[in-house]
Amino acid sequence: MQPQIVEVPKTEGPKGVDSFDVSVVVYVDSNLENAAQMYAQVAELLAKEGRTFEFLFMDDGTGPGVKFTVEAVHAVAKNVRVIRMPRFYGMSVAMMVGFTHAKGRLILTLGSFMQVHPSEISKMFTKIEEGFDLVNGWRVGRVDSSLNQLQTAAYNWLVRKVSQVDLHDTNCTLKLFKRSAVGELPVYGDNYRFLPVLAVRQGFRVAEVPVRQRREINQHGVYGAGIYLRRMLDLVTLMFTGRFVERPLRFFGSLGVMLLGSGFVINFYLMYVKYMQGQPISQRPLLILGTLLMVVGVQSASIGLIGELILFTHSKDIQSYQIEKILE
Repeated sequence: MQPQIVEVPKTEGPKGVDSFDVSVVVYVDSNLENAAQMYAQVAELLAKEGRTFEFLFMDDGTGPGVKFTVEAVHAVAKNVRVIRMPRFYGMSVAMMVGFTHAKGRLILTLGSFMQVHPSEISKMFTKIEEGFDLVNGWRVGRVDSSLNQLQTAAYNWLVRKVSQVDLHDTNCTLKLFKRSAVGELPVYGDNYRFLPVLAVRQGFRVAEVPVRQRREINQHGVYGAGIYLRRMLDLVTLMFTGRFVERPLRFFGSLGVMLLGSGFVINFYLMYVKYMQGQPISQRPLLILGTLLMVVGVQSASIGLIGELILFTHSKDIQSYQIEKILE
């Protein structure tokens, strides 16, 4: 059964011009709803606001059905490009490729289905024109399941506590970037949802705009616990990179000291047992544990020192800040 295609207005982008007001980067996976309808709704909104735009559909190794839907839009709209990945790489990689190929001054990102009402996108542009570098969508009036809302609320609460950045919906795929900002952000693994947090750390101005959630999203059901488990691991990575990426010895050194100290206490106790109480200790598993903890502790501290040496060697190539203005 072929996917149903709605009529798409035939439009042309500026010929011979390598710059648009907006590049709309759409992540495409097997959950794609209707590419033609998404294009028509967003394109109509952007055209009414007088913005020149292009669409980039990032096909993350989908099957023939989804491929047909996206290519049908490309066939009738001149300002649409499709970048197809040979296999599934994940959202972060696909978006990174899209950012690289985008030609717009602003970059608007969308997921495989419209999470919010298209009319809400105008709020994003209004906010970024106030001087912000990145605007994150915050879905309000949630219509998905109560369990999903509870999981999301707990997850975002943890993100706020770990990152110390006041965001309420890091999982919202609706984001608006200035091109100058997105080029400075590290996009890899599954950290796409954390780009607003990373932007704050880099010194960019980040805002959050409440947007109404679409009721159609309810058909996608409840996300499994495994997804949130993987996101928790991503959160650990976020915490580590935020606090220790430029100070590895503080983490590995502290861990090494704790392990080394624990091993020393155990072995000191065993020495007391052997020499003060005259009991044999060679057959005690505690001896192996104490020795192992001391060895691992020294290795952990050594890893921290090696990390410091690497940072020292490449410190001139690392820039974790932004300069807003220079007055001369």
